[in-house]
Amino acid sequence: MSFTWIPIYSEIARKVLAFESRQDELLDLLREMRSEGMKVILLNDRDAEGARISLEEIDPFTFFASFNRTSSVSGRQAMLAKIKGAWDLSSAVPDDFDGIPLANAQNSWSFGYREGRGEGDVGLLWRVAKAAIGASWRSFDWGLFDQALGIRQMGFAKLTTSLFWVEPMGFLPGDKHTEAYFRQRGIVLSSRTGAGYAAWLDAVESKAGSDFPQFSWDAYLESVVEEGLEGGDEGVPMGLNEGDPGDPGGPRFVRFFGPVLDALRDLGGEGTPKAVTEWIGERMNLTEEEKGETISSGVPRLKNRVEWARFYLSKAGLIELAKRGVWRLTPDGEQARPTIAESLEIFRRVREVMKDEASEQDEDGEAGQAGGEAEPRRYWTWSAGAGGEHWEALYRDEIAAIGWDEMGDLRGYSDKGAIHERLKELWPADSSKKNDANACWQFAHEMGIGDVVFAKQGFSRLLGYGVVEGEYEFDVERAQFKHVRRVKWLRKGQWEMPADSKMAMKTLTDITQYRDLVQSIAAMVGYDIGSGVMAAGAVPFTRAEALLDLFMSAEALDGVLARLRRKKALILQGPPGVGKTFVARRLAFALMGERDERRVATVQFHPSYGYEDFVQGFRPSRTGLERRDGVLHQFARLARNDPGRDWFFIIDEINRGNLAKIFGELLMLIESDKRGPEHAIPLTYSEGPEEKFYLPKNLYFIGTMNTADRSLAMVDYALRRRFAFLTVEPAMDSPEFAGWMKKRGASEALIARIRRNVGELNAVIEKERDLGPGFRVGHSFFCPQEGDRPDELWYREVIAGEIRPLLEEYFDSGERVRKLVAELLAD
Repeated sequence: MSFTWIPIYSEIARKVLAFESRQDELLDLLREMRSEGMKVILLNDRDAEGARISLEEIDPFTFFASFNRTSSVSGRQAMLAKIKGAWDLSSAVPDDFDGIPLANAQNSWSFGYREGRGEGDVGLLWRVAKAAIGASWRSFDWGLFDQALGIRQMGFAKLTTSLFWVEPMGFLPGDKHTEAYFRQRGIVLSSRTGAGYAAWLDAVESKAGSDFPQFSWDAYLESVVEEGLEGGDEGVPMGLNEGDPGDPGGPRFVRFFGPVLDALRDLGGEGTPKAVTEWIGERMNLTEEEKGETISSGVPRLKNRVEWARFYLSKAGLIELAKRGVWRLTPDGEQARPTIAESLEIFRRVREVMKDEASEQDEDGEAGQAGGEAEPRRYWTWSAGAGGEHWEALYRDEIAAIGWDEMGDLRGYSDKGAIHERLKELWPADSSKKNDANACWQFAHEMGIGDVVFAKQGFSRLLGYGVVEGEYEFDVERAQFKHVRRVKWLRKGQWEMPADSKMAMKTLTDITQYRDLVQSIAAMVGYDIGSGVMAAGAVPFTRAEALLDLFMSAEALDGVLARLRRKKALILQGPPGVGKTFVARRLAFALMGERDERRVATVQFHPSYGYEDFVQGFRPSRTGLERRDGVLHQFARLARNDPGRDWFFIIDEINRGNLAKIFGELLMLIESDKRGPEHAIPLTYSEGPEEKFYLPKNLYFIGTMNTADRSLAMVDYALRRRFAFLTVEPAMDSPEFAGWMKKRGASEALIARIRRNVGELNAVIEKERDLGPGFRVGHSFFCPQEGDRPDELWYREVIAGEIRPLLEEYFDSGERVRKLVAELLAD
């Protein structure tokens, strides 16, 4: 593969850095391109009131998205030609775009609208680009990476793809195709963080090498071939619509079955897709026009047909995928020399097998009755677009959605028959539309709040599951997929169904009556049918693990856990840097006896946080105002549905909010003896006295409070009475701290120096009339992060970057701060 796009992409990346202070010139170039009919990014912003204004700032990644958001080869070439001319670039306009992941055409920016954009978001993206261009992942600043992940519009796949665009030999896109490709080869992306990405790249290089563009291309090809049966997307370079499979001649790619096998035999039994395609191009009697022809996405038609031939030959057991980007003949394949008639028979046989696997009922049929007592909720499989392409966006927006937007509001149809007739009017050349009518009707009328939705891709891959939380809506503001329901997505991942258990290809299927299938899917994604919660994913968490890094004695931990178990509400208070939030999470895992992230929720209070955010309230929607449950209300519902296990709600900086305003009538329900349905009360926004709310007995609250925050009012006495309190002290003098530092490479001298110098500083702070014990410096300032080396340079950086700014807040005298810093740095 030549990857002719790499030179010009690399040249543009280096050139674009000169425009950091001239972003208006980048935007002017994009506006000129748009005026010439090119499909660049959205160039309108929104102000705080939601009014449309011109976009006034841009980052390198968003600029790159302009020519990486359409699958049209000619369109992308035109844009690159325009940039080449404007900037006098030396690189040629490319002939291919193989291996380049595309941006979401509806979500191409790397930052949010001005109304929700952080002040430094765009500047941060420029810093990330400057750190990446001309570098590789091994020398990259992963702190910048994690900061960029915090930008509202950014996500892991988008960020890693952006890095690949600007430095394709230095970074690998972490999109769904590449991640799945390497997962199948035993290289798993463990976390979507800078550290997780770096570890993944290290494993990829160690086991497979560093040809990142080739990996990205191979991953995409492997993915779209496997997903090709889903159909319906012009951007996917696979399709069965080249001919009518029912015709005697069959689809045109069938005639490539024999040549693909011949090519592999001539190549020694195995070969890359490129080598096979080139072999066929040289030896088959193809015209130059046929060799140069492309399908609508711009992918060469020859490559498309060869890939489809490989797909069917693999299903027939004649080819296997030996390793990355390599096809290998099986023993049967080595012997096979099919004629056209035999190739057609292979095609028809494989198609029949796939039809049997893919459907639980024929298109005209209804789900059969399995007998037995009805489930309290229904279970659905739902397709997140062709190839699962919309899953990330829908997961992020916490909705499920379906297409057929031209139908309008589905509530306007009297019955399923009316929907069916309208579908046939709008799409007369398609199938009988009975499955589509079924999906539309069920999505709008039969799916209910509390139902479980399993998101899927094709007929064999699961993407996650969630619980329906909203009624059907027709959202006219959405660009596409306007039929929506609010869903609380509870888990996301990728799971392959076993060969003997496939899902229907339909967009939406009610699988409630198919108990075996429901059980199989539920077990795979970790959903417990009995309790309605996630069962898998948690790992045991012992008392010994809880004590690691906690700098607390076993007796003290037991006492705290007993207090939390009895009171069900605990506040950890203490000076800055004592690890209050860290301790809170350890207490939660220790009490539940396992590390289950789903059963721990964390929020942070602040002065503008309110009851509507926390409990319930009315919020603007695209159609008016609607009542929405707050984070506590939603989390309490999950805990109620899992009465056999403990759930923990952590409130960071609990005293920074107006507690009476945030908790409202729930202050009473926090008390341990006021839990359960017998103590249920109506909420402020309940629709009537019969609509009540209660906190379950298995829900625990842990708050944190910084005693050095002088901007805070006194904690409400009513809250103090309902929470137990624990003061977390600085632990530099504890033997656990010294042992922990030694394990991370700190010398005895440095540990003694920290204990002595910081101890003396804390003695000064404790005696200060306007400060006191609550303002001391905590030990977590001196706990090196992963990758830090606790030496002299590290110690000085901590003092300069973290302790000195704190002292400048504490003391008005600059001279005194300088003296205290000098004492901290003394040997």
